[in-house]
Amino acid sequence: MKKLNDKELLQLIKTDVEEFNYYRGENSSQAIDFENANFKEANIQGVDLICVNLRGANLELANLREANLQWANLRGANLQGVYIRETNLKGADLREANLKGADSIKSIIEYPYIRGVNLEVADLRGANLEGADLRGANLQGAHLVGCYIKGVDLRGGNLQGANLRKVNLKGVNLVGCYIKDAQITLTKENIEAIKFAIS
Repeated sequence: MKKLNDKELLQLIKTDVEEFNYYRGENSSQAIDFENANFKEANIQGVDLICVNLRGANLELANLREANLQWANLRGANLQGVYIRETNLKGADLREANLKGADSIKSIIEYPYIRGVNLEVADLRGANLEGADLRGANLQGAHLVGCYIKGVDLRGGNLQGANLRKVNLKGVNLVGCYIKDAQITLTKENIEAIKFAIS
């Protein structure tokens, strides 16, 4: 297969994900730039977007189930209502991204850069958020049941009305975090963790 430019790859990914993934496997060293690209409502389940630049891209209501977005640049991207179940976002840059209403059950979001991200009413049940920098993030009304959030920094964040049942908050930094009406399992560790939060 001949080497494709970013415009050609954008067309390919929208028409044939399997062929796009094959191309990536054959050209793994090629940098791909999809900055500000429009993927609204695109069905790109299982796509390989490792290290791809998606800064400012529109992924609203896209199907990214089982996609691999490790170390992808999604800074400022529109991910409203995106379907990212079982998606790998390890190390992805999600700063200033909008994930309002995103559905990401059992996704891996380990060590992402997501400071100031909007995760309002996002479904993050069972997601792995270990080590995430969520300072100033908006998680109002988010579903975080069973989330793994070891080492997460939520200073100055908003967890108003969020569902945190079955979540262990030990080691989570909640200084200045707004937790009014949040559903929190009151274990000894969790009571200790919310001491410096704002209710």
